[in-house]
Amino acid sequence: MSTNKGRKKRNANEKGSAGNDNNRQESLLVAGMPIATAILANDMEALSRTVASFLPNPKAVTIENLVISKSQGEAFTGGRSTPVYHVSCDVLRGRGNRRQRHFVVKLVLMPNNNTHSNDDDATEIPHSLWIKRESYAVERRFYDSAAPQIRQHGQLAIPRLLGADNDDRHKGAWPAVCFIMNDVRQSGYASHPDFLSPPQAMAALKWLAAFHALFWGQAADTNDQEWRRDVWDRGGFWTPKQRKQDNNKQQQKSTSSVRVTGLAQQWNKTVKWLEGKHPDAISSSTKSLGARLEHVAGPIADFLMQQSQRNCGSTLLHGDYKAANMFFRDNAEEEEDQLGMEDVAVLDFQFAGMGVCAEDVAYLLFPDARGDYFDMEKELLECYHEELISQLMIQQKGGPSSLSLESFQAYYELARIDFLRYLLVEKGWIGSNEGDKRLVKALEGTLDRIDGAISSTNNNHEDDILQALSSLVS
Repeated sequence: MSTNKGRKKRNANEKGSAGNDNNRQESLLVAGMPIATAILANDMEALSRTVASFLPNPKAVTIENLVISKSQGEAFTGGRSTPVYHVSCDVLRGRGNRRQRHFVVKLVLMPNNNTHSNDDDATEIPHSLWIKRESYAVERRFYDSAAPQIRQHGQLAIPRLLGADNDDRHKGAWPAVCFIMNDVRQSGYASHPDFLSPPQAMAALKWLAAFHALFWGQAADTNDQEWRRDVWDRGGFWTPKQRKQDNNKQQQKSTSSVRVTGLAQQWNKTVKWLEGKHPDAISSSTKSLGARLEHVAGPIADFLMQQSQRNCGSTLLHGDYKAANMFFRDNAEEEEDQLGMEDVAVLDFQFAGMGVCAEDVAYLLFPDARGDYFDMEKELLECYHEELISQLMIQQKGGPSSLSLESFQAYYELARIDFLRYLLVEKGWIGSNEGDKRLVKALEGTLDRIDGAISSTNNNHEDDILQALSSLVS
């Protein structure tokens, strides 16, 4: 008994010591960050002063009944989105002028657990940690340089950044970030679906088309467009992200910037699943799909990267355009058939950067455990394309000749393969539902068209594959 008690006491002491270490690390990470410090310490008085500071005429404002609550973020299939804090309070101005306000605080701590590297040198921290830190720096800069252009549109709802820690240094990527923004749910966007209904998907695609049109064909305008310098060179969380020294090394290479090794082997696991659940879906073509994907995945990634840097057809991608990053007006369920882009609010611009418009669309419509859109894929793609052309004409940036529906659909299919490449190689994806079965058939059709275009070049070198891909989208 005494031995067990002693062991329990040691375990409790170890947990307490670990907790103290975590608290000390948190304190070091948020040193000089008043918003973050107040949130972590649950310091209502300090946070009240901060909230008052970004309201009009702060000296005439009194903050009362301030409440801080933490969200656990989205939890699904083992993943978890960034937790946020919800802050509510009463704002008093003069006698009897009381208004309840609601805010969202995004607080992310990103310590460097590699004690042998220099935390102040971006070249020495692990690459994955650099990407994470830089993604929040991109989002911070996005709200300064790109968000004003979005608000000028008048129908595209996004959060408004009210304040941020390290604001005098926001051009850098820091080990901790803290933003405070308005809560879009209190602006009427209270519905937050796990999976978009067809009308919601239509509305989301219209929002996306207008967003893409705003930044259409501005890939090279780095001197005139500040936002272009403030986002990723290559948008989308699934695309390679390189530091400057990595870019210099890559320019000296002739190989693709993406990993494809092991793609075919990983695909075989999906084949085994299909054989067990849907044997009728298996053919010799299905079994060879992995090798075919591995052969063209690198050139497809390179081709899309090249297209993202062209003025004609390139645009700003959201980079993580999914249901979890959208809110809909609270009356949307009653009037679903009449939903428009103005009924959607979109957040989380960490991976905003240059790309081909179809990449955001392919990611949004990619099947997952919640469902798929294959039954109405044609209508959804036409909805997006029609709205894009309409918005380009309204904004006097183009028209029907800017991007044909056929070219857009070809880009969409290539983008879908590129995202699948990421899932297979980087995430160990295995098909596991009805939507994935239908995805396999769609991929076979795309690869048949690619193979047909490649065969016309009588060669299989990467340059010839790139030429074949170009012919598919032209």
